[in-house]
Amino acid sequence: MPATLHAPLYEGEREVEETSQFCIGPIADYMFWYGRRAALKLDRGPWKNHVDYLQAIAQKEMDWTRRYGTPMEPDFPHNTLGLGVQRPEDYYKLLESYQSLASHLLPKDRTHLFNRPTLRHPDLTPGNIFVSPQTGRISCLIDWQHTIIQPLLLAAGYPRAFENPDDDPTPELVEPKLLENLNSMSVDEQAAARELHRRRLLFYGYRVLNGHFNQPHIAAMRDPLLLGRQMLVDRAGRQWEGNLVTLKGAVVRAAQFWKHLPDVKDLECPVRFDPAELDKFAEIEDDWLNMNVVMDQWRGRICNMTEDGWVRNEDYSVA
Repeated sequence: MPATLHAPLYEGEREVEETSQFCIGPIADYMFWYGRRAALKLDRGPWKNHVDYLQAIAQKEMDWTRRYGTPMEPDFPHNTLGLGVQRPEDYYKLLESYQSLASHLLPKDRTHLFNRPTLRHPDLTPGNIFVSPQTGRISCLIDWQHTIIQPLLLAAGYPRAFENPDDDPTPELVEPKLLENLNSMSVDEQAAARELHRRRLLFYGYRVLNGHFNQPHIAAMRDPLLLGRQMLVDRAGRQWEGNLVTLKGAVVRAAQFWKHLPDVKDLECPVRFDPAELDKFAEIEDDWLNMNVVMDQWRGRICNMTEDGWVRNEDYSVA
């Protein structure tokens, strides 16, 4: 960046050592720039505290929805559930509900471990990790272009390359082993067993190394409300596309675990739902999630195709 464009982040801020090493500007999260958002005057930071960041995530979608949101049905295959045309005004109200919860999702103490600003690679997959064949050590990580700084609690979790390949994880930390009857399997079965073993080793190694070198990350991952809070923030940052179910589900669950959030003692939850409404929504959400399972099965049969239609290069001809 040219020296003539350098400036303090905040008015009256004095020069410190960190500003000579880092240049922090507007957030690089593509959802703050996606489509027509690039032309909107949005609050893209940098922010002085985590609450302003959490509020801005929803505010950008509120601004977009107010200008460009139109009534529409959910995408296929969820449009087969008979929900009909959904209104963007209802999505806007859900975003308002999120904002009323957002300031309480993380500890109010800005120095709390869970609020620690954390820079993390956004897509740590094998294709983005270069390993030196001479040393076996990582030589390069690529695709940093959408990297953002988040509170530790929102950044915590297993990268895709190191996720648990088993549906039912065991609490014990036991090194995985190859099946004893491996030699009696067919060639294809052996290949599948070795691939599963490789992924289990990655998951095991990630847990072991984090436990030794990255205790703050382990502490965040052990928080019982980790996924509930992460899902709420994630859903609030998504564009209106005729889907009220995923954001409403996250808001409903946040209202349910409200009393377990930090620093909410003697505070009433600002979001309430009628019991009859919750019963009806539970049925809708159950149907919605069952449809998600069907979609995952379809994508799995097409070489584990992503939601965007991508498959690995080596699987393209088969897909």
